[in-house]
Amino acid sequence: MKTVLYIYLLLLLVSGCKKEDAATEQSVLNVLVGRWELIEQQQGVLGNASWRPVQAADRQVIAFRQDGVLLDSTGVPLCCTARAYIINGQLFKIIPEESLLVNSNCDLVDCTFCAVYELELQAEEFTMTRCSGPKEKYRRLP
Repeated sequence: MKTVLYIYLLLLLVSGCKKEDAATEQSVLNVLVGRWELIEQQQGVLGNASWRPVQAADRQVIAFRQDGVLLDSTGVPLCCTARAYIINGQLFKIIPEESLLVNSNCDLVDCTFCAVYELELQAEEFTMTRCSGPKEKYRRLP
């Protein structure tokens, strides 16, 4: 009887941890949800990198949905996006909760697939590192 009780308590403990992890994951994604504008790009090599402001006319606008899907300024999914993010050191898998619109421009793009983007997120800014290309800094739009 004690064994059954211990197993029950262990299962209860483990299931409680998963709920906490899911709540933490959702709270981080909630901070990311919304529209963001590209403001700087990193140039140079490892020890000699510097940030370069992006001119207003060249500033790309992106948006993150509640489920983590990355969209362009018109609400259409970007081409060749990641399947997961590492946000402040924590892995988040992207699982679309609703259907995605078709981006007709993706037929014209030759993707070099990048499975994971790394994001360093603060309240109003984040930096994104993709597999190729410069590190980018975004600012939240109102």
